[in-house]
Formats: sequence, C-alpha cells, structure tokens
Amino acid sequence: MKTDFLSFLKPVTRSTLLPTLLSLSVIGLSACGGFDDLDAARAAGAGIGSTVTNPNQPVDPEIQSNWRYSSSETDDTIFSVTANNNAINSFIEPNTNLRAIPRVELKKQLVNNFIVESVSIIAGGAVVCLPSCDVRIRFDNQFAIYRMQDSGDGILKPANSNIEAALFSKFTTSNKAIVSLPIVGFGNAFDAEFDLRNYDPNQMSISR
Repeated sequence: MKTDFLSFLKPVTRSTLLPTLLSLSVIGLSACGGFDDLDAARAAGAGIGSTVTNPNQPVDPEIQSNWRYSSSETDDTIFSVTANNNAINSFIEPNTNLRAIPRVELKKQLVNNFIVESVSIIAGGAVVCLPSCDVRIRFDNQFAIYRMQDSGDGILKPANSNIEAALFSKFTTSNKAIVSLPIVGFGNAFDAEFDLRNYDPNQMSISR
C-alpha cells in the first residue's frame, strides 16, 4: 500500500502548532529564570560573600553616578555608612598578573555619639609606601601632595586627621580625581582616574 507522506502532517495545523510552541517557550523561560532574577539579586546585595546590609543607589535613576552606597543599622539607628567609587581605568597587577581596579572608600561611623569620617584608597596591588609616602592627587585642575600610610594589603590611609578631613571634602565636592599610586613593580606611578560627579550627601547621613 502506498503511503502519502503529507498525510502525517495533516493533524498539525496552525491552530494546534502555535499553542504548542507558546507552551514550550513558557516552560523554557520558567526553567532558566533569566538574567533579571540574577541582576535583582545582585542589586539587593545578595550572593556569596556579600556583606552589604542596605545598599542604596542614586534616588533619581536619571542621575549618572559612579558612587555606590551602603549602610549598617540597628533598631532604626544607622551607625555606619559607606560610599565606594571605582576607578574608570585599571592595570595588570605584576605579582598576580590579574587586572586590578583601584577604589576610593569613604566612611562615616557613629562612635561614642560622635561622627567619625575616614578615607581609604584601595590601590588594588602592593604599594611602595613604607611606612609612609607622598601621593600626588589632582582634584579637577588642582594638584596637591598628600602624606599617606600603607595600612596593609595596598590600602592607603591619610597620615593624620587633618589630611583625612581635607581628602574627604575633596572627594565629595570635586568632579574628578587622578590619584598617582606607587604600585610595586611599576617604574612610574599608576594614575588611577575617578569620576566623582553626583556624590549624594543624603545617602551618607547618620541618625543618632
């Protein structure tokens, strides 16, 4: 008996094929989860090794800012707020051969009912700064030399409270900064560039 090959296709019509394809698409999306779920988890501070208690981004999504904020609180009392700003350029760390991105970290803490401000420059690699060194920083169009100390792991801290206060003010009121970092293994200092625009002081308020 001769079999008509097209007869096998007759039961599959447009009315039956389209719902079937839609059902398969829904099942596939449900199984994968999609990137939206992963991005939402990252924005909420979730994930392996996350220590952010309350991450906050700029209130107005139209405002472009390189600052990222986080806070820690207990019983409606915020006792620590932090602002981080990553450099817009990077370098290859000589010891690990990995790409490193310098970072500026500003912090306010409530200590004995006083607000203490601190500045840290995380170089991203070992620095030539024992026990202290002069670091050249250009804020907008003004150059200055700041005495810094290596607090370990390539983290530079101001040598005294006066320098710390001056740097905190400069980092929060300037539009850009270039920090010349004395990275170990570099013939010249690495100029880390920071976009400091649109710092939000409201994100850095502390309730007593």
